[in-house]
Amino acid sequence: MTKKYVTYAMMTALTLAISMWVIIPIPGSNGFVSLIDAGIFTSALLFGPAGGFFVGALSGGLIDVISGYFQWTLFSFIIHGAQGWMAGKFSNQPIWGRITGLIFASVIMVLGYFLASWFMYGLPVALAAIPGDLIQTLVGAVIALPLSQILRSILPPRILNS
Repeated sequence: MTKKYVTYAMMTALTLAISMWVIIPIPGSNGFVSLIDAGIFTSALLFGPAGGFFVGALSGGLIDVISGYFQWTLFSFIIHGAQGWMAGKFSNQPIWGRITGLIFASVIMVLGYFLASWFMYGLPVALAAIPGDLIQTLVGAVIALPLSQILRSILPPRILNS
């Protein structure tokens, strides 16, 4: 049990590190695009729904705190947690099943941030943020699919989907 949580914590730290490395502010929405989805999707595909939720929620919330986007923290915790959980639900499927899970998880993320943006800043800002969110989640999926496959082949089975 401890190894599982230590692994999730390390993946959260790694996801935060890659997310902080690339932060592209989105003018007008008081938000940004990062590589967070790559870390969340990789964790979800390797460790299933629990790992996806843990890494998604913590890295999503923490990046906002660290980056100074405090108003997004609760939304990011919920949205990225749900995104990771959904992607993880499909982690043991063949490739097309994993792709389907990433699509569903991406819809959760884009729709979640659309609704949060609409609530906080209004419809025009929410609509303007959609392209950035789509790019972020697409890049995350394109990175995570092959990376998780490579890691799955070299990591010990006892830590995968535990």
